[in-house]
Amino acid sequence: MTRFYLPLLLGRRVVAERFVLDNIVYNEFFLGSSFEIYSRLLLRMIPRNAVLIHLDAEYRDALARKRNDLLSQDFLAYQLAAYRAWARRLGAISLNTSRLDELDTTRRILEACEAAGR
Repeated sequence: MTRFYLPLLLGRRVVAERFVLDNIVYNEFFLGSSFEIYSRLLLRMIPRNAVLIHLDAEYRDALARKRNDLLSQDFLAYQLAAYRAWARRLGAISLNTSRLDELDTTRRILEACEAAGR
């Protein structure tokens, strides 16, 4: 909390990879609908003025990037679908990193943050 919210309170920008939504996606996969009430509580932790950016990838690329991960391919398919659904639901900016190089992805992230005035 102090590493995230304290800097926000001090007017700083904070980049948080896999913040609240990652927690929700993992727990909903393993715990199912019983985690839903906690999901709603966690969503309230997202700052109101946050710029949400969803970095997506094609299944084959995501699988190649996670080749040393012990989680199943079923979980990866679930993860990709769940993140896409949450991105749409929360109005996140989605960038498909299978179609963009690193420089273009970074440029688009910076443009989105500047456009939001953050």
